[in-house]
Amino acid sequence: MQGGISRSGRGRERPERIVANRRDWVIVLARRHALACLETACALTPKRLLDTRDGTGGLSGPFSSHIARTFQVTGGSSGVPSGAIAVTGNLTVTQQTNLGFLFIGPVAQNNPTSSTLNFPLNDDRANAVTVALGGGILSVTYAAPTLGKTAHAIFDVTGYFTP
Repeated sequence: MQGGISRSGRGRERPERIVANRRDWVIVLARRHALACLETACALTPKRLLDTRDGTGGLSGPFSSHIARTFQVTGGSSGVPSGAIAVTGNLTVTQQTNLGFLFIGPVAQNNPTSSTLNFPLNDDRANAVTVALGGGILSVTYAAPTLGKTAHAIFDVTGYFTP
């Protein structure tokens, strides 16, 4: 099969089409979409870049509700080069004093309009994320229904994307 054309058993050409439960068609589609991304994506051994329980990443102490905090992702021993445009990783919440959600993104937002990780009270939760970088940094916000509540956040980077 080449260039979107496959040959039938009688030598006639026909356009490729998706056929349910046909492994060879899935492989053709995977090759077309995966090869371009492999050149710009790099997997890393997981590396902890943020842990507010012990100050990893330069942020110590729990997040207060609706106060965005930023941390450096690129450079140093992170394994993420300065030219990276996005990262993959695991975002974890622990020791929260109320239910709520965490938002992670390239721009600090005290009142984010979307969530990355939702959680109830007293339940450690983690979520895999792919998130754009803003000048090599990420911002995390804890949002609870009431002010004055706190939560610890952890972020482990697992890969990055370059242009």
